[in-house]
Amino acid sequence: MSDKNNLAPPVITAAGMRPGPIVLTVLALLHGALILFLTLNSPPGLYNAPDEAANVFFAEGVARDGHLARPVARPELPTSVVPRGVRRSGDTLIPIGFVSVPIFLGVLGKIVTTKGLPILLAAFSVLAIFAWYSFVRTLFGRTLALFATVLLTLHPMMLYWGARPFIPNALFISFVLFTLFFVGRLMRAPGSTGVNRVPLELHTIAFEQPTVATPEVKRRVSSVLLGLCWGIAVALRPQEGIWL
Repeated sequence: MSDKNNLAPPVITAAGMRPGPIVLTVLALLHGALILFLTLNSPPGLYNAPDEAANVFFAEGVARDGHLARPVARPELPTSVVPRGVRRSGDTLIPIGFVSVPIFLGVLGKIVTTKGLPILLAAFSVLAIFAWYSFVRTLFGRTLALFATVLLTLHPMMLYWGARPFIPNALFISFVLFTLFFVGRLMRAPGSTGVNRVPLELHTIAFEQPTVATPEVKRRVSSVLLGLCWGIAVALRPQEGIWL
């Protein structure tokens, strides 16, 4: 009888710890698979918005030769004949609106090619699932974090935006969630550590002071990455910087 009592708690604990990471991984992979399925099954060269087509046009130019401005293909046409999201200056076309988007996508396209961009951007969305889970778990515990992650994974607009990689919405949200992840790394939950943390009231959450358990270098790296991700998010959609 004493042996059973001694063995029961570790067995129960181990069984309770395993489903969380497994479910989270399955959700993230499902999200990425759905995005890639929708992206790869869309007709090539067909875009849902003029701004998306403009981002592709200028991003391909940046990836090809490093130049954002592109020559006019039909210089005999009036200067007013340009698609939305594009402005003509003499015999040169330049983007308007979110100028940072084609630059960012073009730089990434130099690394993975423009055909590899949808896969890379889907990977950002997958990593954002983990970032969201980590942040919500810091505030409210594992159970609510998993529930919130399920909602994010299957949210129709997240899937739609993720399947349109040249619209900056999904990329913007991913970097917002990366920012929240690093915010969570700088927070502490009193009375709650490790994987067994429990839901807490919001007033118990505080930014953590450097201690032996949390080296200052770790906090500084998290702070730098927080600022970097926040800066990229604002650069992708500058008007969102007001509420961010």
